[in-house]
Amino acid sequence: MTGTTEHAVTLQDLRVGQVFETGSVVIGRDDIVAFAASYDPQPMHLDDVAARDTLFGGLVASGWHVAALTTRLVVDARPFGATPMIGAEIERLRFRRPVRPGTRLTVRLTVEAFEESRRPDTGYARIKVETLDADTGEVLMVQGWKMLLPVGDGA
Repeated sequence: MTGTTEHAVTLQDLRVGQVFETGSVVIGRDDIVAFAASYDPQPMHLDDVAARDTLFGGLVASGWHVAALTTRLVVDARPFGATPMIGAEIERLRFRRPVRPGTRLTVRLTVEAFEESRRPDTGYARIKVETLDADTGEVLMVQGWKMLLPVGDGA
């Protein structure tokens, strides 16, 4: 399911197996270096020549940069419509493949399960978040997000 709704999405609006897709963004070399300079200053993220001597054999994006872009793509896609994205937990964060300059990223979210919360007006949705190479479909990063959402009427 691509696209979003403008109304506030509740747990009752979601179903296990439901899929949301985001738009895409190209991660550029200059963006990789700028992010790394501020947040993850390691040779494989900062310098083409120095990166050749790392196990990656060339410049790659910081996994944290990819995670931040993943969040941005999801927020922009608004899978929960007007309901704010409130994260309670991230689990099983796995960097599956290095992300090279020029890679076009997209994200696929799959609703996996629901959990009650301590409050009767909210609950949790467990969401599988896959960051993909938009051109090849290869999964580059996988996360599990536990999102806090309101419970709908009659739940």
